[in-house]
Amino acid sequence: GMNEWKSVQDVIRGTFKTLHDVIKAQGVAIKSLERQLEGKVAHVELQGMLDRKANMSDVNKSVAEILHMLDAKASIRDMEQKANKAEVALGIYGNQDALSKAIAKKADCNKLEEMERAMNKSQAQMSDRGEGEREGSVLLLTSQQMNSALSRDVLKQIQQHTSDVNNQIVSVKNELGRSHKKMREELDELRLERSDRSLSFGKVYAEMAEKANVADMSILLDGKVDVDAFNRAMIEVNSLIQEKASLQDVSSSWQDKYLMLSQPGGEVCSGRWIWKSLKTKASGVVPWNLQSSNSDPVHLVWEKDKTYILCVLPGLYCIELGFFSRKRPSARVHVNGEPAITIGSSPAHVTYHAGSRLLSSGRYTNSNLTGLTHVDFLVLPSKSRVSLSYQGDEDAEGFLTLKKL
Repeated sequence: GMNEWKSVQDVIRGTFKTLHDVIKAQGVAIKSLERQLEGKVAHVELQGMLDRKANMSDVNKSVAEILHMLDAKASIRDMEQKANKAEVALGIYGNQDALSKAIAKKADCNKLEEMERAMNKSQAQMSDRGEGEREGSVLLLTSQQMNSALSRDVLKQIQQHTSDVNNQIVSVKNELGRSHKKMREELDELRLERSDRSLSFGKVYAEMAEKANVADMSILLDGKVDVDAFNRAMIEVNSLIQEKASLQDVSSSWQDKYLMLSQPGGEVCSGRWIWKSLKTKASGVVPWNLQSSNSDPVHLVWEKDKTYILCVLPGLYCIELGFFSRKRPSARVHVNGEPAITIGSSPAHVTYHAGSRLLSSGRYTNSNLTGLTHVDFLVLPSKSRVSLSYQGDEDAEGFLTLKKL
């Protein structure tokens, strides 16, 4: 009966609701576990972070090499203690003047010594030979000429030697200038290198300051999940997933439930409408004022106070009708305006007692207890209009029930 069918519907609805709640709770638990796993760092990612960090032994080795190179270079203080270009030039010029004076003085002494030796030699020869005065004059003249020639040769040699010394001084001066220039260049290079080393040290210290120390890494590692915990969590997730129904099973279950619901779906299409206005339309056609129930308003279309019910689906229908009045009325069923069933006013197997009437009880108006009722079956085409016409007392009420089989 209808009660059993409603119980089946309630059981199906309860089953679907329970299944939906279980699947929803499982989905929430899986999403929560996925969010927890996303917040954890992977072992490969952690290893990559550690590989990008600078090794402390490599940094110490680089710093030691830089310090060794700086120790091998001349310091700025040592370079500043060297004589500058002006001091070297002043020293060279002073030495040149002193050397020139010494050479000039030395040339005069040599000249006198040579002249003295020549004169002594000439006097010795003159005294040994004992020649006459004439020969002495000749020798004296010859000695003077020889001394003059000797003086010129000596002077020429002195000038040549002086020129050589000056050339050597100029060469030494140029060499000292080149050495001084080279030292200046090396000093500038050393200053630049020292500046670069300072910048490099600052960069290294800044990078080291940005790196995480052992304590920070320990804290970070303590907050991350280890491999064993991750594997245990994955095993639990897999076990939970295996306990759940697969998509194929859920789809099959939904299909079975749909088939179960669709089999009696035609019988679920039913409705009941009430006539309470006590007035009919033209030709006694009954207007349906209220809709008591309608399980499928799409296929059983009712409009307030209209005289027909539109049955959209074709097929077999069960029709139930009833009119309640003092005297037994007559009624007629119309399909699309054409009469289909006529119910008379005097059936042989039913007896109605006159005056059967429910009096007012304070809440309800006066109402008749008996009247005309009828159950029948119709095969209706698509979009049929079912209406009823009534003939009887004016203060009557009625109902119409349609159920698709």
